Amino acid sequence: MGPAVWNGLPRDSLALVTYGTPDGNRKLQMKRYNEICQIVMQRRMNGRENFYRNWTEYQRGFGDPKKEFWIGNENIYRLTAKKKFKVLFVSEDFEDNVACAAYDSFSVGSPDTYYVLNIGNYHGTAGDSMINSNGMAFSTHDKDNDVRDFVTEFEVSISKMPDNTDQALYI
Repeated sequence: MGPAVWNGLPRDSLALVTYGTPDGNRKLQMKRYNEICQIVMQRRMNGRENFYRNWTEYQRGFGDPKKEFWIGNENIYRLTAKKKFKVLFVSEDFEDNVACAAYDSFSVGSPDTYYVLNIGNYHGTAGDSMINSNGMAFSTHDKDNDVRDFVTEFEVSISKMPDNTDQALYI
């Protein structure tokens, strides 16, 4: 079942990414029985929080939930282990330019799998940058669990991001 519009407005995050809204505002029109629960897994706003962390810190989580943070791989695993989730990646700069990537399924494997990422079909405006990470184990600079040197590649690409970019991951 694809994204849907109700009363002329998107009724879920997938429809929001696909259709947008006529006035450019990001509004959702929800039926009372169809509510969205939103959990922010990561927030990056100004680069003050160091995200080049070790395995244990990514496993447990770090930062300030009111500012920049990572919720923790163990928490994400526990959240996604028993229920089906979708995920929405949102990137917004200080000029209010927004790019989104939505996946119709999302889960993170157990610690025994090194928190392997499982994502479904992509929809959005940000590009499918997660496609090569699907099925891959999580890695940090002190615990490399995949065939690519993704940690180094990712840290280099993040360090080149402009300081005026906000990022958030939602499930």
